[in-house]
Amino acid sequence: MDSERATDGQTLLRRYPWTTVALLASVGLLIGFIRNAIADGKFGIDFGVFYTGGSLISSDGFATAYDTEQFTEALATELFPSLAGTTIVSHFISTPTFGWFAQGLSFLPFRPALALWLAAGLLALVWSVRLLRLPMWVALALVVSPAMTFNTILGQTGPFVLLLFAALHLAMVDDQRVRAGLLAGLMILKPPLALGYGLVWLVQAKRYRTSMITAAVGGVVLSVPTLLGGIGPWTRFVEAMGERAEAEGGWSQQSQSVTEFLKLLAPQSPSSVTLVFWGLGLVAALAVVVGGHRRFAGDVEAMSAVAVVATVVGSPHLLVYDTFILIVPVAVAYRRGLLTGERAGLLAALYSVSIAFGPVVFYMQYDVIGRGLSPELPALLFSCWLLLRWEDEASAPRAADSVPVLADA
Repeated sequence: MDSERATDGQTLLRRYPWTTVALLASVGLLIGFIRNAIADGKFGIDFGVFYTGGSLISSDGFATAYDTEQFTEALATELFPSLAGTTIVSHFISTPTFGWFAQGLSFLPFRPALALWLAAGLLALVWSVRLLRLPMWVALALVVSPAMTFNTILGQTGPFVLLLFAALHLAMVDDQRVRAGLLAGLMILKPPLALGYGLVWLVQAKRYRTSMITAAVGGVVLSVPTLLGGIGPWTRFVEAMGERAEAEGGWSQQSQSVTEFLKLLAPQSPSSVTLVFWGLGLVAALAVVVGGHRRFAGDVEAMSAVAVVATVVGSPHLLVYDTFILIVPVAVAYRRGLLTGERAGLLAALYSVSIAFGPVVFYMQYDVIGRGLSPELPALLFSCWLLLRWEDEASAPRAADSVPVLADA
């Protein structure tokens, strides 16, 4: 019996080597980082930032929440004593709109609120998989993915962002332009998320004029509670972002954005250089969208996938927990029959290994020359190239298949 089980395991390993590599990298990352986060007393720290920001807005107003010294002191005193006496400085850099909604997070004590937040994230993950019409085992794979590891450690918004993108993608494919605009308006809670779809809608402005107007109106309506007393909250938000730009002279690893890739080549740069890198990220996102438009034109489903890739590539601050959204182009490839088990495993391995071992690869160079190349962005670009190649290979037999294509009118 034991021999039969060993043989079955070896057969699975031979059939799905890339999937095995992805699983091992993901699980190793999951165990190691969660253990370290608990040992350091920083488990759920980003949720703590949201929680503290909402609490301060509720009790003292936006000015206190956006004051770096007062915010850091409150975060350390009330939630994370391990931060006390360190040089770590925390910023509340969410928009006033997000901050206004974050007040609801502080109605419960911190630990129960964090547990409820993480449980709601799991439900959002499952719901997203259903909306994208993927097999339910994909939800299990996402639970052990690097994106979920970091999202759980930090208490971030990744699954909710994925749910928003899945719903927006479905609205695009169904040609529900008003609904798409309303969903995009929710991105005022986290504006960098709007980059990809915003650029696609600008490039195809004739088709998506209604969506753009609806998104703008929706964003303004959501922000009304923060404007009742004037523009002070938004002024302080901009000031806080300026302070964050100074801090961003460092780098954030395990990111697939152009900005973070470039910052690893020039670590500890002044804020002016960071702003230049932000601009180059925007140019890269526009190049992705324009290239996608030339290739896919009226293929709405494909252009929605392009928008997601542009968002990841071009955003100034989009880290691993938000890369859940890359499941949207994977879902498009799955629907079109481009993914075999081996191909899906390869994509998962490229993603998981680059995220898990990116810091190791970088520090091997950094210790020698003080800068280096990191594999996360190249792995994403190579994955996109593979998807395009598989699309080309399948184009002839797929010529008669039905693909959602809309007229410009």
